[in-house]
Amino acid sequence: MRISLSLVSRVEAHREMKGEFCMVRRDGSTRDHILRVSADYLETNESNTFHVKTIAKMSNVGVPTVYYHFTSRSNLIAAAQSVVYSRMVEALHVLLDVADAALISGDEATFVGAIGENVSTTWSYGSKGSKIVGLLLDIWADKEFRDKFCERLDFELSRWITIIEKAKSVGWIDETLDTRSFLATCLVGSLGQLILSQSTVLNVSPGDIRDFGLKIARRDGSSLNPS
Repeated sequence: MRISLSLVSRVEAHREMKGEFCMVRRDGSTRDHILRVSADYLETNESNTFHVKTIAKMSNVGVPTVYYHFTSRSNLIAAAQSVVYSRMVEALHVLLDVADAALISGDEATFVGAIGENVSTTWSYGSKGSKIVGLLLDIWADKEFRDKFCERLDFELSRWITIIEKAKSVGWIDETLDTRSFLATCLVGSLGQLILSQSTVLNVSPGDIRDFGLKIARRDGSSLNPS
């Protein structure tokens, strides 16, 4: 199922205008420039090749300037990986807004489509393997950004819980669904995909996971396929 493109476009335009979920300010500051350069580097390189001297040169600043804005190499890496993570999961943020907007407008098909795509997209992130593991370990190495990551995750999960509970109240989602267990299963499944992506026995596609998730969540026990 494909969600409403017009609704997605409106949400994306609104988010771009507000700069939501971006962990750096868009004011052109030196700190933000260093952070963007670092994030660009880490998107294509492992953090064990990350050197402050290299980043300073790429940013056209001196090494002391980097350390003026970031307390240590690990602090800069954690900050940059947080930006990489933000870019990686932007699709999930859009789906969250789409589901919320569809619920308000009464568009059940788009709502269920957003839920299904959220399940399949979350699952597919696990196929990134060591890249996602390294990213999370780098963030966890710095308390400041670990705490920010956890706060942000709780905020987003709380929004999903609220949205799904509202959908249950109008009959779009099975009212007996354990919302927290459903979301936890989606996240755990993504982590499991780190291993299963290498398996030839349990070669499950994101589409299979989407349909399975919708069959769990839907009142009638099936995915929604409106005409």
